Amino acid sequence: MIISCDALTAGDRHALQTVSILAPGPLAQLRSDLVEIRPLFDIDEQALRSSVILRGQHQPRPVDGLSASARLEDCERRAHALLSGWTDTLVDSLNETEMAEQIGYIADTQAKTQIEALVATRMLPEPISQDFIDALNQVFNRVDIRHVSPTELTVALFPDTSPATADQLRHRLDALLVGAIGMADPGRVRFLPAEETS
Repeated sequence: MIISCDALTAGDRHALQTVSILAPGPLAQLRSDLVEIRPLFDIDEQALRSSVILRGQHQPRPVDGLSASARLEDCERRAHALLSGWTDTLVDSLNETEMAEQIGYIADTQAKTQIEALVATRMLPEPISQDFIDALNQVFNRVDIRHVSPTELTVALFPDTSPATADQLRHRLDALLVGAIGMADPGRVRFLPAEETS
């Protein structure tokens, strides 16, 4: 069975973030934002009439920024966009000649069929099994992942924080890429954003 991004569970999203060519950072940020949404449950209307302080010493206060409902809708929109982007990344990568050849080496028949269906329909299987994730990582095993943090990128492009011409930025970006690729085959290298460490 295949499904659209909308039908994926939190467990499916968690499983997908372990695919080597997908950046887990946006999902981690999304989870953090969801945790910060604190709805107010079980309001005692009598207590509300008699006092502005509710059970549990909760004192209503003006909403600062978006409401919980609006923030939840924003999280849902971002989750859909993230899964759509992940699906596009997977399909585009699986359509590369070298990756497409690797699909033929998958021993697990069901996982192989699911990956072929993903390529053909741009839809993920339901449920997303560990076998499916393992098969994807097997296909992408030949990909050499390099992580670049926003800070590394900024320092490379603006080492002294002064203005730069387009040609200077191209030169600096090329130098960053050459250094990051090293002796690896450039055709196998893929870059992903690295999470900043505090």
